[in-house]
Amino acid sequence: MEYVYNVVKFIDAILSNNATDDHCKEFVKQGGLEPLIRIPSLPNIVIQFASSRACMDVAITLKDILTLSQDGTVIVQCFNQIDLLIKQLEPMYSPSNESFLITELARSPTPTQPYNSARTTPLLHTITALESYTTLLISLCKVGQRNFQVDMRTVCIAKWGSEQGLAIINKLSQLFNVIVWENALLGLISPPYNHTQDRPDLERLIEAIGPKPSHKLVDTSYI
Repeated sequence: MEYVYNVVKFIDAILSNNATDDHCKEFVKQGGLEPLIRIPSLPNIVIQFASSRACMDVAITLKDILTLSQDGTVIVQCFNQIDLLIKQLEPMYSPSNESFLITELARSPTPTQPYNSARTTPLLHTITALESYTTLLISLCKVGQRNFQVDMRTVCIAKWGSEQGLAIINKLSQLFNVIVWENALLGLISPPYNHTQDRPDLERLIEAIGPKPSHKLVDTSYI
C-alpha cells in the first residue's frame, strides 16, 4: 500500500506541477495510463484498497490526467477494466440458492486467512477491485461549476452515454442484484440470522478453523 502511494504521488507530482499538458500527453503516449489504471486489480492489492489513501491518490492522479487531456481516455480505460472484472464474475450470475462467496471461503486452503490471496478467494478480490473502480469513476465525474470543469462534465456525460458506458451501467445493475443476494446469505455468519442454506460449507469452514478459533467467526446457535 505504501509503495502504491509513493509511486502515485511521484507520478502526480510530475504531471500536475507543469503549466502545460505536455507531460500528461507524453505519459499517455508512452503507455503509462494503462498500468496506472490496473493498480486496483493487481492480485496483491488488499481488499480494503477502495477506502485507502492510496486509492484516493490514484483517483486524484487520474483526474489530473483527465483534466489535462480532456479526451475521456481515462474513463474508457476504467470501463475496459470493469468489463474484464465483470467477465470474471460470470459464474455468480447463474441461478443458485447457494452463496459463491461462502463456498469460496470454505474451500480455501487457509479459511482463517483467506483474504490475503487472490488465488484462494478470486471472486472476493474481483468484487473489491470493482468497488475500487467505482470509487475512481465517482471521483473522476465530480466536477464543479467553473468553465473548464463544465467542459469536463461534458466529456464524462459523453462517455457514460456511449454504447460502452450504457452497457457498463447495465452490467453493474445486474451485479448489484447478485451482491444483495450474497449479502443476505453472508448473514449466516452474522447472528441473529436463522437461515439454513449453505450449512455444509459453513460446517466445513467451522471444522477447518477448529473447535477453538481465535475469534468467534460463526455462532452455530443461530444456524
